[in-house]
Amino acid sequence: MATTCDEEHPKLLFGKCRWCQRWILHGEVVPESAVEQLSPELENAKQAIHTILLAKLDLTKVNAMPEAQVKRELRLVVERLVEIEYPRMTGLDRERIVRAVVRMVVEKL
Repeated sequence: MATTCDEEHPKLLFGKCRWCQRWILHGEVVPESAVEQLSPELENAKQAIHTILLAKLDLTKVNAMPEAQVKRELRLVVERLVEIEYPRMTGLDRERIVRAVVRMVVEKL
């Protein structure tokens, strides 16, 4: 059983390191800039999820919550929306969409 990033990264074909929480592809850390960059298809998916989310959010309740709680709860909701709307999306693409949508909403608060 791997106990550190140095041991776990080479064993990961794709996924998140449980120690450092960074994305790993073929044993290598995926640069943060690559995680944040969205293709046109993902940009469209991001906008669609954002639109669905805003239609369901009660912004008065959201504005009354601490920012850390907002981010945590938004992340859970966005993850679920992406699973429902785009069930075949890869894990890395899901993470990109979730991060982007949460950031968009938090910036507007």
